[in-house]
Formats: sequence, C-alpha cells, structure tokens
Amino acid sequence: MAKNSISLDDIRAAAEQKFGATEIAGVELRNILRLSKAERQALKEHQERKRSDEEIDEMSDDELFDDMFKLIEILVGDPEKSKRLKDELYDDGEPRIDLLQIVIEQYLEDQKAGKATQSQS
Repeated sequence: MAKNSISLDDIRAAAEQKFGATEIAGVELRNILRLSKAERQALKEHQERKRSDEEIDEMSDDELFDDMFKLIEILVGDPEKSKRLKDELYDDGEPRIDLLQIVIEQYLEDQKAGKATQSQS
C-alpha cells in the first residue's frame, strides 16, 4: 500500500492559499482566522451594530463611508496601510462608497472561495 507523504511546507502552502490575505491596491486584508482575538471581537461588534434604513439615510457620504471602512481598518490592522487604501477610495476629495462596496464584496468572495487573491489596482 502506498503512503501519502505531505510535508509541513505543503500544509503551510495550502493554509496560505486557503486562509491568506486578499490584496487590494497593495494593501492586505487578512483572513478572519488570522486576526487577533481582540480584532475578531471588534469585527463582531462592528457587524452586530445594525443601522436602520432611516439612520443610513440621515448619514452624510463621509459618515457612511467611514462607518463601512471600519471593517477594512480591522482587517488591515495597520493604520498607515488602511489610510493608504482609504485615500485610493476617494475621488476629487469625495468618498467613493461604490468602490468601497466592491472592495468589501471582493474580500468576502475571496474568503468564501477559500483563496487569497491579488486584485487588479
């Protein structure tokens, strides 16, 4: 009977492929499993904070963008890198909520698929 031999390097490579970061515009958004306990708790609290449609309607574009971007800040874990990505998501001084939504959707799709990717910048 043949034995299957898998090295720890093979296992590490498979884990990196499955649980690695999603890179967007040169900034890595980490997999939830790679966040610290405190970061996972912050993410959970952010996700549980529900806003009514009325609250969202009353928010300015900047407020809505900042509220949504908090997710990215947690996933990146580095304020300077988060700022760099945030700056990329502004156009003529205006927040591009549509671009931020695509960033979030791309991250979620990559994580659901279990593969880290590098997005086109």
